[in-house]
Amino acid sequence: MQVEPLDLELDPSQDAVLAGLSSIPAFDQEPCGVWSAEGLTVVGMGMRAGLHMTVETRLVIEQAARMLYLVADPISEACILKLNPAAQSLGHMYQTGKRLEVLAGYLMKFYKPEHEVFLYHAPELPASRPLIERVALRDLPRAEFISISTLYIPPRGQPQTNEENILPLERMEVRK
Repeated sequence: MQVEPLDLELDPSQDAVLAGLSSIPAFDQEPCGVWSAEGLTVVGMGMRAGLHMTVETRLVIEQAARMLYLVADPISEACILKLNPAAQSLGHMYQTGKRLEVLAGYLMKFYKPEHEVFLYHAPELPASRPLIERVALRDLPRAEFISISTLYIPPRGQPQTNEENILPLERMEVRK
């Protein structure tokens, strides 16, 4: 997915969203213990960039020493880059067939090539419907996979019952 830079002159609604970021007061404070300079903090932008972002998310993005992001639209990307110009996109890792060929090969050690998996594409707008695509595992590298896709791999049949664990559970009394 190639993201083009926003041309705010062409779309005033984008300008309104980005201008909304400026109306939130800036915080000159150290991280407040919810996240730290070490480790990984994952935040969500909400369904509509700039409009659904929490103050906490804004602080995390602004104060991140290293900011990696994956978003589905150029407005979200512009919001992130406005808050942290050094942020780096992971979008280049989500091209059709890329990293998926290796994943499919690995999964075929445990599942048959014809095992059905599902790609779930979440709706981008609240009124939209999701797109659910059925794919044989061997065809996964050629499936339409985008940054908002989730891969669901159903189990191979019913799980086996472990009698060693069930018998002690059946003997236990229920406490009231």
